Amino acid sequence: MWIEEGCLICQACESACPSVFSVGDDTAVVRPDAAQWFESQRELIERAYDHCCVEVIMIEYADGTRMEPLKVISDHQLDNSRP
Repeated sequence: MWIEEGCLICQACESACPSVFSVGDDTAVVRPDAAQWFESQRELIERAYDHCCVEVIMIEYADGTRMEPLKVISDHQLDNSRP
């Protein structure tokens, strides 16, 4: 897991999972000792990932799979009955 460039320091990740993420003056980082929490706090880590408004949290699992950013769907796309 890592944080790509472009963090807006909104603190959403640290709020969701403070044992794994730390927000500084310029960016968020994955704490150096965070690996110990990866399994037990997976749901919170994924919540932080989902709430990252600029999609800079990258997660790669042990089996090599990666989480893909959620695609934002507008109300218009959800409701085809609207003009």
